[in-house]
Amino acid sequence: MKIFTKSSQFLVLLFILIFLASLSLASQGINLKVSTDKKEYVEGEELFITIIPEKNCNVVLLYITASGDAVRILLDGDGPGTLKAGKTYRTPAASENRELSISAPFGKEKVIVYATDKALPAIAGEDLGDGLFMIPGGEKAIDKLLPDASKFIWELETFSKEQRGFSRSKPESPIDMTGAAGRDLGSKTADEIK
Repeated sequence: MKIFTKSSQFLVLLFILIFLASLSLASQGINLKVSTDKKEYVEGEELFITIIPEKNCNVVLLYITASGDAVRILLDGDGPGTLKAGKTYRTPAASENRELSISAPFGKEKVIVYATDKALPAIAGEDLGDGLFMIPGGEKAIDKLLPDASKFIWELETFSKEQRGFSRSKPESPIDMTGAAGRDLGSKTADEIK
């Protein structure tokens, strides 16, 4: 009695090869979680980036602005770009003396993390201060410099205050029912007004 036909033998062999290939790729790749505290930001809000690697790795963290500029952000890690497995890294950390505030231009932006188990090469960039570096050639330059690195992308969107309905001008005095300027009661409750 024949258990396997030639086509079923081929399918079993193909399944085994795919399974072994996926194990091999998983052992070579680096997995990590990258996120920001939210997906939409308004001008002046502070951006926080969180990275959690599943295994020890070296990373390059880039912030791509709406205009396409690439800013490298150095992490307050265990060495220049070195992260430990399972540890949560957040930037800016409480120990860092910097803010990552949202400013113009506004639009679609992204956080990119390149992760590798190899040593990082020297990365040229204009020092902006506070562990921030403008990278000439941007994302494409880092793609070429780290072709074997795992790449993780987190997208977000930024808006001006005007785009979100905030006004920079002083609000007008309230108008009462007769159309005359009323009293500005501020943020008092109805009980406080009586």
